[in-house]
Amino acid sequence: MKKKFVIIFLLFVFMTANRLSVAETLNAGGSAAAFLKNPIGARGIGLGGAFTALVDDGSAVFWNPAGLVNNTQREVLIDYSIDSFSGLQSDHMGRTYSMVSYSDPKILANRGLGIAISALYHQIDEIQRTDIFQGSIVRGDMFASTDLVLYLTLNKRMFVDLVAGGISVKVINSTLDDQSSFAGGVDVGTIIDISELFNHKNQPLLWLLWDVNLGFIGRTYTQRTWSDGPSESIPSNADLGVSFKVLKTAAYSLTLASTLSKVQNEPMNVRSGIEFSLDELGANIERFALRGGFGNLYIGVDEERINDNKFFSAGFGIVHKFVRLDYAFTKNTLRDAQLISLGLRF
Repeated sequence: MKKKFVIIFLLFVFMTANRLSVAETLNAGGSAAAFLKNPIGARGIGLGGAFTALVDDGSAVFWNPAGLVNNTQREVLIDYSIDSFSGLQSDHMGRTYSMVSYSDPKILANRGLGIAISALYHQIDEIQRTDIFQGSIVRGDMFASTDLVLYLTLNKRMFVDLVAGGISVKVINSTLDDQSSFAGGVDVGTIIDISELFNHKNQPLLWLLWDVNLGFIGRTYTQRTWSDGPSESIPSNADLGVSFKVLKTAAYSLTLASTLSKVQNEPMNVRSGIEFSLDELGANIERFALRGGFGNLYIGVDEERINDNKFFSAGFGIVHKFVRLDYAFTKNTLRDAQLISLGLRF
């Protein structure tokens, strides 16, 4: 039964990838609401964005809603990041992200469900208005762009501890200067515990599958309609990730993770990361972790585009009995970003 489910899951992945390919043929768009492609959460960023199969905190509403099943306590997660841009039209231009998420695995426990409610806010300030007059660029005043995303997420364990599933419904409101728009979206994700699938404890030859997770998320959106009339398509996308705990003792662990990402009308890209954790340090400190990673290594494109989009990241995290604190720094040729996440568990 378990192996049949994996076959069905792989068929679902194939069908989703095929749908993305068809959508690219039918729709030449793909740049609308680009902020939705930018990851959130300091731990995930510290891992280079390779968090699809590993996520276990409130940022799962972005990375993979199925990951919320790994959070066994109520948690409020506050996430904040600030970006600075290099070589653009304004030295003061910057971007900020902030997110608040409340996840509760207990309120619907009698139905076997966990729930989360989240809000993501994104802003780019001091965008300079430009126009072309008689062949010359004319610069005008400044304006801002803002986006607000509201999430409602449900998640559930299935097939004992083998599979976690999650779904997020979201509403997106954006403003650009004096215009506004609305759109909706649905994210569906799953995480499969491969080590549980093969019951490696009774099969020593399968020790390589020890603590391995597969994660998948597909995201789709409605048309985004602006107040002045026009509408545009927000590109669908899908991520397939794997995490592998290569070392695990009572005192420390080492985890590798990688994610293959496909956005409609864009080439595939790869994100990878590593996390080294020291566990049970005393004084109610459950874990201290160091992280590093790289992301947006596009497949099958020219080297210039790879160099412009790839990023490197690093960070650390501390998990206390009731508090989770994570920090990350990321950099590429166009932007630097610092991120901090604070989770309160109760």
